[in-house]
Amino acid sequence: MRSSSCFPGDGSRSAESVTRPIVVRPGNGRILTVIAVGFLVLDGVLLGLSGLWSHHPGRIVASALLFGGAALVLRFWRRHRSRLAEIAGERQALRAAARSLRDLTRSS
Repeated sequence: MRSSSCFPGDGSRSAESVTRPIVVRPGNGRILTVIAVGFLVLDGVLLGLSGLWSHHPGRIVASALLFGGAALVLRFWRRHRSRLAEIAGERQALRAAARSLRDLTRSS
């Protein structure tokens, strides 16, 4: 194996070569979700009104589908946020376990 700056040939790794994981926080996608839901709801309202005024049932059905899409976006966003919270809790538990193992190896 070739030696590089990230993986020295002697097997030792420098502190610069260890990268930190990307942390995704629950609030990062909030604005995109609000914008997506806002557009879906606005399109649903306008399409539904145009369907009512022109007596066109296809537009009313499309409007209902847009409202359903907005509800699905909100549902999946909430599910995503709860999953991120679970992952954060699991990471904290893993960090605590690693810390206790480190303390145990240092004391022996």
